[in-house]
Amino acid sequence: MSSFANHWIERYDDGLMPVEAIWHIERENNEEWDDMKTTYTFALEGHSRFISEVTTIRENLLEPLLEGEEWEYSSKSFQTIPSLRLDLRPKAFGGLEVAGTVILFLGTCFAKKIFDEFYDRLLKRPVGVMVDTIIKNVKLPDHAYLEYRDIVYFEDIDTSVVIRLLLKTTEGIDIDSLLLEGHKAAHQYLEAHGKKAQIHCHKIVDGKLDTHPAFFTSLDHIKASDKEHLKAQRIF
Repeated sequence: MSSFANHWIERYDDGLMPVEAIWHIERENNEEWDDMKTTYTFALEGHSRFISEVTTIRENLLEPLLEGEEWEYSSKSFQTIPSLRLDLRPKAFGGLEVAGTVILFLGTCFAKKIFDEFYDRLLKRPVGVMVDTIIKNVKLPDHAYLEYRDIVYFEDIDTSVVIRLLLKTTEGIDIDSLLLEGHKAAHQYLEAHGKKAQIHCHKIVDGKLDTHPAFFTSLDHIKASDKEHLKAQRIF
C-alpha cells in the first residue's frame, strides 16, 4: 500500500464513502425540527502523516465542542444521498497542489428559522483556530495548499452547498468570517434563484470568496472538474 492513507474510506456495494470528515445534522424518528439531533463524523484526505497529525489537532480542538447531549456520532447518516458519495484520493484543485483536505459534512433545513439556528451553530466552531494550527504545526509540501471543506445538505430541498477553502497561510485571513460569508452567499443565492443543480459550490482561494456558485451533479463531478482544470494547465 502506498503512503497515502485510505483507512478512512468504507466500501459499500454501490461505491466508496468517507467515514471520517463530516458533520451531519439530521431529523431523527420524525421528531419536530426544533428537537433536531446533531449527528456527526469526521474524514480526512491526505498522506498517512498528515492524517495522524491532523487527527490529533481535530481531537483537541473540535471534539470537545461535540460532548453535549445534542450531538451524536454517526458515520453513515449521509450514505443515502447519491450526490454526496465520494471516492477520496489525492487530487489537485484547478491546477493547485493540495496537500490534504479536512471535510465537515452538515445536514439541515433550508427553511429560515432552522437555518438561523444552524448558522448560530456554525458561529461556535473553532475552524479558524484548527486550520491555523494545522498550517503552523503540520509540515506541508512547499507551495501546497490545505483545503478545508464544508458540505451542507439541505434536506427539504434536496440540494447541497459546498464551501471550499484553500490556502497556504492564514496571515491576514479571518477564516471563520470568510466561511460564514460563504454560507450566507450560498443561502442568499438559493433564496433568490432556487436550486440550479444537486450541488452549488463556492470556493475561497487565498482569502477571496467567489459569491457566484459553480454547479455540479455530485462530489465526484467536482473532482473530475478539478482534474480537467489541471489537464488544461499542463497543455498550455
